[in-house]
Amino acid sequence: MSTSMPVLRTPGGTRALLNALGLAERVLQPFCVENGRGEDMFTPVVCSLTEENEGLFTQEDVTEAMNRVCDGAGSRFFYKFKTKRKYGRADFIDEHWDGIDGLSCRQCDKLPSYRTEGYNGHSRIKWKEKNVDRIRVNCREVYRPLKTAMKKELQFVRFIPKPHKSGSFKYGGLVAGVSTSGVFCGMYVVNGYWPYNGRSRSRQQR
Repeated sequence: MSTSMPVLRTPGGTRALLNALGLAERVLQPFCVENGRGEDMFTPVVCSLTEENEGLFTQEDVTEAMNRVCDGAGSRFFYKFKTKRKYGRADFIDEHWDGIDGLSCRQCDKLPSYRTEGYNGHSRIKWKEKNVDRIRVNCREVYRPLKTAMKKELQFVRFIPKPHKSGSFKYGGLVAGVSTSGVFCGMYVVNGYWPYNGRSRSRQQR
C-alpha cells in the first residue's frame, strides 16, 4: 500500500481506510463469485469520503462528501436514471435490482414471459426454461443476499449505470451505498451471469 495515498495524510485517514477495507471484506467479499463461465461477476470498490469525526447521515451530506472527492460524483449517485439494457445473452444484476425485496424478485417472477424478444424485426428465443431456472438460482444465491447485506450495513444503496458514451470504461455499472461513518462501498459489475453452462448452481467461491 502506498504511503503517499491522500487519505493516509489526513487526520484519522488511516483508521477510515482500515474501516473501509474491513467493511468491504465483511459485506462484499462473500459475493466475489464467478459468472458461470470462469469470469468475475463483480469487483469491489471502497473509498473513504469523510474527514476526521465527520458523519454522513443525509443525502445532502453524502452528495457534498462525494462531490468533494470527485467532482459531480455525488450528484450523479443520486440521479434517477431511466435505463434499459440492450438485448444480450447474459443476465445482469441491474435487470433484477429494483425488483428485489428481501427474498422475492419481480424480475425472476416474470422471466418466462421474456423467453422471446423482438430483435431486428425478428422473434428469437432469449432463454430456455433450464436457463431461466439457473438465472433464478443465481438471483437467490447472489443478487438478493448481496442487496440484503448491503442494505443492512449501508445507506442509500442503489444501482448506478455506467456513464453514457463512456467509451473504454470496462464496467457495466455499480451497486453501492455509503456507511454513516463515511465509507463508500460497492461492487462494479464486470460480467453478467451466463446461464448456459449446464450447471444447476451459480455460486462458486474463488
